[in-house]
Formats: sequence, C-alpha cells, structure tokens
Amino acid sequence: MVASVQATNQPTNGPRDLPKDLLYVKITTPDRVVFEGKARSLQFPTEDGLVGILPGHASMITTVDVGLLKMKLPDGKLTYFVLTRGFGEVRHHFGNGTEVRLTVDSGENPEIVDLERAQRAAERARRRLAEKDIKIDQPRAEYALKRALIRLQAKKIQM
Repeated sequence: MVASVQATNQPTNGPRDLPKDLLYVKITTPDRVVFEGKARSLQFPTEDGLVGILPGHASMITTVDVGLLKMKLPDGKLTYFVLTRGFGEVRHHFGNGTEVRLTVDSGENPEIVDLERAQRAAERARRRLAEKDIKIDQPRAEYALKRALIRLQAKKIQM
C-alpha cells in the first residue's frame, strides 16, 4: 500500500521527541522542504548503491544519487520520493533517536509527476544519446535520461 503524504506528515521537534524505534527524516531542496516527519525506515540511492537506514543507524555522511527513495511511515504504509543528486547525513543521537537529513537538487512525490512529460523527457534524452554530434553533452543527456526513467518508475509504483 502506497501512502500519500504532504510535505510535513507530523509535527516534530526533530529527534529530541522521537521514540527510539523511529527516524526523524527531513528532505530539502534549495527552495523548499519536500518532507519532514517520522519514519520507521528508509532506503535511498547513493553513488555506491542503495543505503538502508533503520533507527539506531551509525552516524554517517554520504552522497545521494538520482533515484527513488522508499520510506516506511510510522503507520506501516510505504511512500516514495524521486530524488536527484545531493548529500545525506545520518546522526544517531544516543537516547534521543536517529536523524536523517537529505539535501538534494530536487525531490518530488510521485503523485505530482507528469507521466506524459516524463515520457517526452526520456525520449528526448534517448534521441540525444543516439546522435553522434560532438556538441551533445553526453553526461548531461545520460543524467536527463536517468531522471526521466526514475520519474516513470515512481509514477508506475504510485498508480
């Protein structure tokens, strides 16, 4: 079951008021808070692969790569977010819970993904990659294709 969540799912004072079996999660972009609230677990993409976070996870700093974040909310429902590049920080506050902060270039709930727009973006990126024009910025086209494909995957999960 996929849950629908707003930018903030529950009021929180960060990890200070958190039961030890929950995470405090905050996902931000340069211009907004995508999500702030509590979760039982989450999994997100890094340059080295997927990272899973549970309460009590060791403190760490990592990259965030383009991909799908999967989060289990306190009520057991799953929710997803499309993320682009950024960084993440996990802080284990002994006796006060575990805090996860992700700062990414963009993040969106699959509910707001425009399916047709994502399909057009994927096709456009595929065409650019198929061209042999040296003026094409290959890494940028690959990044655009990856973003579009993740949006399409997220939309299919949400449906």
